[in-house]
Amino acid sequence: MPSPFPGMDPWLESPEHWHNVHQILITLIASELNRTLPEGFAATIDENVYLISPDDRFLPDVAILRTNNFATAPNLPTASGGLLVATAPFEIIEEAEEVREPFIKVVTTQGKRHVVTVIEVLSPINKTGAGREQYRKKQLDILESAAHLLEIDFLRGGQHTVAVDQTSLIAQYRGFWNYLVCLHRAGVGSRYTCWPIALADLLPIVFVPLTVGSNDIVLDLGALFIRCYDEGPFRRTVDYSQPPAPRLKPSEMTWAAEWLKPG
Repeated sequence: MPSPFPGMDPWLESPEHWHNVHQILITLIASELNRTLPEGFAATIDENVYLISPDDRFLPDVAILRTNNFATAPNLPTASGGLLVATAPFEIIEEAEEVREPFIKVVTTQGKRHVVTVIEVLSPINKTGAGREQYRKKQLDILESAAHLLEIDFLRGGQHTVAVDQTSLIAQYRGFWNYLVCLHRAGVGSRYTCWPIALADLLPIVFVPLTVGSNDIVLDLGALFIRCYDEGPFRRTVDYSQPPAPRLKPSEMTWAAEWLKPG
């Protein structure tokens, strides 16, 4: 059963559902690449490791709170001969949690393996707080390397995080977008291929570049997202009677309501 929407489903952006979307979509992209890549290349799944602090409130259930009770404070005598109970101190220790998230590497398979292309599907961790800082450091390393970088951002929440500068994109693209796919080809400096996507748009067909002399691989994100929705739990778990998170604008809710009508 496909998603009720023509492109991205905004109800899937909530942390409740996004973990499943992220895992399934990464797996499907890697599977599709391994079906279409020429000999000499393979798509593998690796993991990013993030240390997330309790300050990253955009993420649910990542704060670990540990409490320590100090020794009971002494009771103090009062002027009337009774006892006044002193308040004992109470300590809370907030600890960062290690979070692992998958991403895709296209590597060469002949001789020494080299990373050709990195594909990231952004999650809330990548777009706020310490997780964003860690992701941006990795992003810079890739941009300065011999690998291509394809970033897929299907989340309206959080900060602008893909490699292309937001100010430059606003200045050069006259339309409005909710989602963004960004490709940086190795060795081209500050040049990006971007697919800005509005809520009502179909998801695009994008390119996965390989080594010099090899043709790009075509990746149909719309078809993969349909499979993701169909093969995932979403038709059983998403409650479309409740507003999505993040919330839509009134005009967007009107648009969504039309697509959610039965029949």
